[in-house]
Amino acid sequence: MISPPSNAIEVGPLDPKGLRWIATGAGLGLAAAAAGLAVPVSLLLLATYSPTGLLRLGPTLIKATGLLAVAGTLLFAVSLIAFRYGFAAFRKFERWFWAASVLCLIGTVGWVLLILPVGIALTSSASLFNCVQAAPTHALICLQSVAPLASYVGVVAFWLVWLGQLGIVVGLAFTGRRFRETSLHVGTALYALLLLVFIAPFIGLVFASSALSYGALAAVALGLLAPACVAFGSGRPTADSKHAAGRTTNRERGRTAGRHQSDAQGDARPGG
Repeated sequence: MISPPSNAIEVGPLDPKGLRWIATGAGLGLAAAAAGLAVPVSLLLLATYSPTGLLRLGPTLIKATGLLAVAGTLLFAVSLIAFRYGFAAFRKFERWFWAASVLCLIGTVGWVLLILPVGIALTSSASLFNCVQAAPTHALICLQSVAPLASYVGVVAFWLVWLGQLGIVVGLAFTGRRFRETSLHVGTALYALLLLVFIAPFIGLVFASSALSYGALAAVALGLLAPACVAFGSGRPTADSKHAAGRTTNRERGRTAGRHQSDAQGDARPGG
């Protein structure tokens, strides 16, 4: 009997389901980063630094970027739910997947809470715009002057979201180790960097430091690259396992046919 190689991946019945959920979560995260981070930041940068003046920084633009931020927030929340289902499929293999699932649930609550300060910012766009226009890096301080409770909720929501992102890092780290997929390892590293980068713009908003606001650009880049790598890598283990299963099935059929042929030759011999 031929034993399988030591580096073979034994794919369980729940593994394809778990990987599909992870791929779904990564795809939703990519869409959320595009809608809630990349497009709003690009519009604000164009309005601030555009020499032609075709796009002006005003209440209308603030409201438009706020609506995009709400859409991105909802997509991020659904993305964490999908990641949680994916990690839940692997909980019997490694107990750390339990921790990843719980952290993703906490992060989902954080994204939902984050809708409150964004919604208040939309309803108070005129007064908030006057404050932000004078000092763009004072966004959280401006929100606190308009709605103090919403600013405190925003701070709590941020750290809950941060814990949810930590859950993604933990879950992807053990998923990559289980399937030994390079793209998953790269995606995990990018999500880990995103955890650190998230803190920089947040500190810049709290303490009004323009030097730290450049972290938002890094957050946009990592927010797009990390889920893209994970979405690409989560589809490879199941595809490889299908090819491996097909090769194994062909080998088994060949060995079965060889045994049948040997038995038939043995029966054909005299006295067999």
